[in-house]
Amino acid sequence: MGGPDPAGRTARHGRAGRLGLAPESRRAAVRRADRDGRARGRRTYRELGSNAARLANALHGLGVRPGDRVALMAGDRAEALEAYMACAFGGFTAVHVNDRLRAGEVQAIVDDADVRAFLHTDSRTEVAEAIAGPGILVSAGREPARGALRYADLLAGASDRLPEPGPGGFPAVIGYTSGTTGDAKGVVVEDATLARIIRHMPFHYRLAPGGGCAFTGTFSFVAGLWGVILPHLYLGGTLSFMAGLTPDAWVDAMIRERSAFTYVPSPLAPAFVAEVRRRPEVLGTLRAVLHSASALPPGPGSRPRPRVTPARLRPAGRTSRTVVGKSRTVSVVCFLA
Repeated sequence: MGGPDPAGRTARHGRAGRLGLAPESRRAAVRRADRDGRARGRRTYRELGSNAARLANALHGLGVRPGDRVALMAGDRAEALEAYMACAFGGFTAVHVNDRLRAGEVQAIVDDADVRAFLHTDSRTEVAEAIAGPGILVSAGREPARGALRYADLLAGASDRLPEPGPGGFPAVIGYTSGTTGDAKGVVVEDATLARIIRHMPFHYRLAPGGGCAFTGTFSFVAGLWGVILPHLYLGGTLSFMAGLTPDAWVDAMIRERSAFTYVPSPLAPAFVAEVRRRPEVLGTLRAVLHSASALPPGPGSRPRPRVTPARLRPAGRTSRTVVGKSRTVSVVCFLA
């Protein structure tokens, strides 16, 4: 596999362009906040593109081919994004695995999706070690699973030149539900569908190019990938992982990062509103707040203006017909004047 250097031209490389690598390649793409909200670790667009190309080439060298399925069970870290981009570069289908599932549930997904390779981050090492079937196991982090290839070693030994575009026609992502209402159900997201969602959501959320996103959600749920993460990267924004922060650290980090968008889970809504009232300077850049899950508690902000965006997707394997999208009871966006 080989091709032109990714720097500055990644956005025009077939499926990779649909994942939104910004032309400003030295701009910060991903930051991860520590418990006190301070930035800990970052990736520029150039680094994301280079590492993703290296991983795609490394997997190809191990026998993974366009159309093969690569399972990703990753925490909130830059390697997760690099892995999704690597799948796009290599023409592989990314199989999203909720990292909160137990070993038996993960095994069912691996079997159902006919996974060729499996990548995990170190918070789920025990589960990865219990999985049988994938011929290739990759560990990202300091706690590799027994018999696994180290993520850093794979990148170090591979080229960062973009792979030649594959034949195409393969699904981009297979996302599985959390399994709270029964067996986890898979949804095949075709390449064109993913592109439409990523391109539409910035209009839905009124995102500005280059805006900062304070992402308090997690990679556990695949909808966050196409609903929040990739649309921001598509516009050259900076994604800051802030899951687990207290409301004061969260708002403090948003002020420092000049965040224009954030996600507010229902249980944190009252504390978030109180903190914003205490620190109104956050409203200098904040333009939109996404709320989803259960209903908002009574009080100010409980009646935001809803937007409805359904997207019907084709089911995969043992599934039921599934509609993924936004509804009045599931997800609303509040725009701030």
